[in-house]
Amino acid sequence: MSKHRAIRAGLVASVVALVPFGLAAQELITAPNVYVNCQWHVAAIFPDQPSVREVTYVDAGRAVPARQFYVERGPDRYSVTIADFTNIGPAIDDQIVERAADILRKKGEVKIQFPEDYSPGIPGRQLNVFDSKGRQYLGSVYMSDYRLYMTETYAAPGDFAALQFEQSVLVLDGNGGDQNAVANRTRYACEKQPVPARMAGDLVRDAVAAEGGAQGLRALTGLSVRGNARFWEPGQSLAAGGEPRFLGTATFTTTWDVAGGRARTEWDRDQQYPPPAAKLKYTETLMPTTGFVTDAAGNQPMSGVRIAAQLRELERASPRLLLKAMDNLASVHAMDLQQLGDRAYPAVSFADGGTNFIVMFDPATHLPAAIRTRDDDNIAGDSTYDLVLSDWAQVGGAKLAKSLSYRLNGVEVAKLTYDTLSASPVAANTFAVPGAIQSKVKAPATRDIPYQWVLRRIFLTRLTDSDAVIYPEGGGLKLVELAPNVQHVQGGTANNLIVAMRDYLIVFDAPYGELQSRWVIDAAKAKYPGKPIKYLVLSHHHMDHTGGMRTFAAEGATFVVPSESVEYIEKALKAPHTLVPDALEKNPRATTVLGVFENMTIRDETADIRLYNLSAASNAEAPRNTNPHSDGMLVGHIVDRKLLYVTDLISPRGGPIPRSAETIAIGKSLREFDIREPDLTFVGGHGGTIKQSEIAAALAGN
Repeated sequence: MSKHRAIRAGLVASVVALVPFGLAAQELITAPNVYVNCQWHVAAIFPDQPSVREVTYVDAGRAVPARQFYVERGPDRYSVTIADFTNIGPAIDDQIVERAADILRKKGEVKIQFPEDYSPGIPGRQLNVFDSKGRQYLGSVYMSDYRLYMTETYAAPGDFAALQFEQSVLVLDGNGGDQNAVANRTRYACEKQPVPARMAGDLVRDAVAAEGGAQGLRALTGLSVRGNARFWEPGQSLAAGGEPRFLGTATFTTTWDVAGGRARTEWDRDQQYPPPAAKLKYTETLMPTTGFVTDAAGNQPMSGVRIAAQLRELERASPRLLLKAMDNLASVHAMDLQQLGDRAYPAVSFADGGTNFIVMFDPATHLPAAIRTRDDDNIAGDSTYDLVLSDWAQVGGAKLAKSLSYRLNGVEVAKLTYDTLSASPVAANTFAVPGAIQSKVKAPATRDIPYQWVLRRIFLTRLTDSDAVIYPEGGGLKLVELAPNVQHVQGGTANNLIVAMRDYLIVFDAPYGELQSRWVIDAAKAKYPGKPIKYLVLSHHHMDHTGGMRTFAAEGATFVVPSESVEYIEKALKAPHTLVPDALEKNPRATTVLGVFENMTIRDETADIRLYNLSAASNAEAPRNTNPHSDGMLVGHIVDRKLLYVTDLISPRGGPIPRSAETIAIGKSLREFDIREPDLTFVGGHGGTIKQSEIAAALAGN
């Protein structure tokens, strides 16, 4: 950092604390004259109260919105202009900075100029230019996070206010911190500043105007949409806490009755995960009162929880959401700035029926930047679920987003792109319920809706479409005795295994959430009274096998997991679950988590259990094995019962099990761990059981 920049940091660091100042939402002034604007991420020492105005900045023929903060005193001028390149990018471009600096150079004779970065990665210029009248321009240009910052003073040489102003300008991050990478940096409490109540309605009204106005939005009664989609799942990552698993792509066509809150979407899915890859075609018909799915097998009513979850998402994405908010301002309330990525946005909450939407606004365009809900996730606990909107296009008299990114705690789980979007009337019979299912259709659920489970299982194409959530309508969980003191929990979307030792119990896996875990714990205690659950063995970290683990932690169980998953499991156990409090949230306690690198034995006179990590070889010094499903995967060998508990790599569901990368990995590990029992029975984490002899070809080596 040059001496020039060091002076700037020193001047601002000496200023006294912030006090509120009523210019506009998120605008503060410090005594006596440090002005901070959190929305536009800037702070400066103005010689007087600055005025604010919206302007347009043109770079290489491209017009972008900008905001200018300025003070004029006679011929003297002090200004900061911030141009927002969010919608056209890039985030940082030295050529944009250079073109802006060239505007300053053309004002007169350049006496001093520095190609001075604000901090590493934030390019900048600093200039001192004299005009023909002997007056001085002091200016600087920086670019960070899609914003171009241009400061300019015009005053007599030696003017203290001009020097102080130009040296004081700070580029802030979303939390109010100076982006200049120095120790003990200046930080303003931007993330703590609420939107004044009087401004909440203004934010909504401005957004409606930016979207085309109330008249334009009301005229948009129907839409025809064609687009494509991509899906990911963080809870199915290869490595615990690693990159989300890519699930597949899709194309879709939607007929959307915007005014009536109804939509019919034809899906053509190319699902790559879970294996085997599959092509799926189906149609979802959704209405405020019910919903059904149509595929090659016919029409099937949606469960109440599915209807409720998908109606919420239809409302979230509706062009009329903010129009509805404007018509119901009593349900709109001010909020603190909301963090999205590395930016903080002004926001309001809107209570819409049973949903509280948090709407964030782009201060440059006034358009909604994101629409958030707070959801419970079975692993992450209290979570943010965001619809991030971009690529706005004119459709009739309204402006609509064509890019819709859905993000869980900042991680993208779905991306929808509208390829064609047009206003279109909707035929009256588009949403007719077929006669064969009219008596079977359901109403939307009104309570206990596991939003994240439903939505993301749809992305995964593995939703059990039932209000029982974990098993089909009319079904239930049950204990199936596989051998003395060994019970297989079947009937749900995923299974547990219970092994009774002499003085305690061992449970394998914790599918879904507290609903299944509570049933398993109660059933185990009833079957084996007086025996506590000492160990919970988690085969791997995926959410459909670990989502109910916290209930076992509340019981005092010690966890046994693949060594690769220890930190991930420990973090999940500490995650707050206040939105839907579970047993551990209500009764916190410490949990011991043991990692199995290669193998572990649990034995007494009742049973001998060997746990093997399929990511290990039979010698700890040999190279680690791999399997295509999860880095770190335990199988449980109940030796004297000739049972092997295995999850996902083999799932006995009644049909043939073909040879695959998954079965080859199991076969290789069995040979390396010297498990050579010809009458071994595989016990599935999904499905039922199958004899090793029935799948010998699938397990064979190359």
